[in-house]
Amino acid sequence: MSTSIIKGSELIRQHIRQRIKELNLTYDKIVTEGVSYGQKFSKGSLSRYLNTRKNQQSEGMTETNLIWLCMRLGIYVAIHVKLNEYSEQQCMENINKHFK
Repeated sequence: MSTSIIKGSELIRQHIRQRIKELNLTYDKIVTEGVSYGQKFSKGSLSRYLNTRKNQQSEGMTETNLIWLCMRLGIYVAIHVKLNEYSEQQCMENINKHFK
């Protein structure tokens, strides 16, 4: 299975858990509100996502669901894309670091 940037982020998962606790939100409330914004996920899917171990991914929550949830909880997620000067050595080091 390929790694998904948002779904695979342990930091995002930690922030979501923390904010849900901080705001005293229930999974039912989050799911109900998500549905009203066109997000389709279940309480079980949310629970599995939040309780998935580091470096694992759960099924059920889509990247779009998680982006919506982060926005709803006030968690800013940004992906920066930058074209660097090409270096074969640096590219291979990055690939080996992240994919092995």
